[in-house]
Amino acid sequence: MALRIACDVDGTIAAMEAALQKEAEQLFGPGVAVQDEPRAEDGAAVDPEVPEATTVTAPDTRRRLSPSETRRLWEHVASIENFWSNLDEVEPGAVARFAELRTSMGLEVIFLTQRPRSAGEVTQLQTQRWLERHGFELPSVFVLRGSRGKAAAALHVDVVIDDRPDNCLDVM
Repeated sequence: MALRIACDVDGTIAAMEAALQKEAEQLFGPGVAVQDEPRAEDGAAVDPEVPEATTVTAPDTRRRLSPSETRRLWEHVASIENFWSNLDEVEPGAVARFAELRTSMGLEVIFLTQRPRSAGEVTQLQTQRWLERHGFELPSVFVLRGSRGKAAAALHVDVVIDDRPDNCLDVM
């Protein structure tokens, strides 16, 4: 039986943080930094339509976006035609190398993401087109609305690749 791998997209292979930073600077001017969204454990309400990974490492001199600015940023992103199709890779060529490994090692790969909808095609298609453009033929993409752990269990995944420790713990 083939090894089943689930791979996160944003922050792992797609450079969402850089794209968000660019949009934030266009909206609010230079010198701002995108920050983490509040999480349930912080006692704040969590919007299921906002992805978890929205951190950009920034020097202390940059002003962090307020919660209302962060919401405005995500509303702006939602209005951008096919936003998810136009991201850069975190590491150029990594997606194509991953595709080569899938073929040479006979892996089953599914990409998991919690991306909200943006204008244009549905999020799943934007993500599939992005993966194909970067060298991963016929990608399987599942857009999550909840727990990665439940998805991994339901899909009988053997390995999960994710940039966020909290997502990895959820899978465990």
